[in-house]
Amino acid sequence: MQPPAARWIEISGVGGLCLFAATGLQYAEAAGFAAAMLLASFVLICWSVVMRYFAGQPITWVDELVGYGLVAVVMLGATDALRRGEHIGVDVLTQRLGA
Repeated sequence: MQPPAARWIEISGVGGLCLFAATGLQYAEAAGFAAAMLLASFVLICWSVVMRYFAGQPITWVDELVGYGLVAVVMLGATDALRRGEHIGVDVLTQRLGA
């Protein structure tokens, strides 16, 4: 089975910039990776809380690692939301101007 062909997409509002869109398989892999990062972040934070309050040994690197992971999850999630047309858009001004 061949993966779906990659295609070019036009993103309005970016000066007519054309971006290369990945195949559906790559989007699924990115979404799976983002879900795994969220689960790993949850486990790390729980482990850090247990170590801090019950063992008295705080783990200092967990907060920073989870912060970087959160940035990665947001970036991966934004690309998938943009592909599906579900990205947050503020269109109050354009609606009032009738554009």
